[in-house]
Amino acid sequence: MHESSIILRALLRPFLLGFFMLACWEAQEYFQLSYTDFGVYPRDMRSLSGILTMPLFHGSSEHLWGNLISIFSLYALLSFFSPQLSLAALLIMWFAGGSFLWIIGRSSWHIGASGIVYGLIAWFPAMALLRRNFGYRVLAGIVLIYYGSSLWGLFPYRDGVSFEGHIAGLMAGILAAWFLRKGIPEDEPGTRRIIPFIVEPDEDPYEHFDHKYQGKGPGDRSAAQDPESEKHPHSNL
Repeated sequence: MHESSIILRALLRPFLLGFFMLACWEAQEYFQLSYTDFGVYPRDMRSLSGILTMPLFHGSSEHLWGNLISIFSLYALLSFFSPQLSLAALLIMWFAGGSFLWIIGRSSWHIGASGIVYGLIAWFPAMALLRRNFGYRVLAGIVLIYYGSSLWGLFPYRDGVSFEGHIAGLMAGILAAWFLRKGIPEDEPGTRRIIPFIVEPDEDPYEHFDHKYQGKGPGDRSAAQDPESEKHPHSNL
């Protein structure tokens, strides 16, 4: 598969999701829709439908764009590295995060896609711990460096912020990684899997030697004694 087509396919789902979120925001503003009709009110049976609609409605344009940019970048990474898992992972984060929030949240209305952002943040380090995959370990480090300050959002440090939604999203991201962990290939000994389509074997440190002159152990001096061995220096260091 051509590299450009892989990138375009990885960007398609984040783009469609972002477009749909923007469309919902425009509808919310145009029709003056109330968050009480689309949000989650924990432990209220009448708000169970909000689990489906809550991530699509936001309290302000700043709230929307803050979540939209993070979701687009993180979901694009997920879609690029694991295209076969990206949709299932998003659905688990969406519904499990909303369900967890409905159980543990404060008795107030909760709206916004912040839970999905925290689910995507949690996905990469969780998967790096669950599977021996070099690419995911690199990604986990990058995500934690860039979004590490977001961990403050797990604490009730500011009024009007649903820290329970963040915690619920984090839990949903870990749950998604656990459920889908078998879909991430593990690196075989001696290989580094950078992306699912490329496996890079570690270079053989003796590949530049003529095998007929390699010794079998410390006591075998045949390689050092043969003058031809001088023509094949070790170049892998």
